[in-house]
Amino acid sequence: MGAMLTLGPVIAALAIALAVTWPVIPVVPLLALLLPAALVLPIVAYPVSYTVWQALDLTFREVDPGDFDAAHIVHGLFDDPPDDPPESASDDSPDDSPDGAPDS
Repeated sequence: MGAMLTLGPVIAALAIALAVTWPVIPVVPLLALLLPAALVLPIVAYPVSYTVWQALDLTFREVDPGDFDAAHIVHGLFDDPPDDPPESASDDSPDDSPDGAPDS
């Protein structure tokens, strides 16, 4: 997407300039115009390109609630998943008291 947004207008401008000035091509003026455009357009078009790619990603890949898990965001997509959290004490499992006797 970024290449199409940046290289497309530069190549189109080059093709139009070559078609208009075909027998005698003004190389220095063309370089003076198109080289800065080729350097500046990627920087200018980056936010638009990034937004479009994010929109396409959200369109084709279904959003999973796990995508918003804090551990997933902090550790990244390609890291090993974090260890399972410890079980809470509110479940109905027997008490692990040192004497082995359940509380009543």
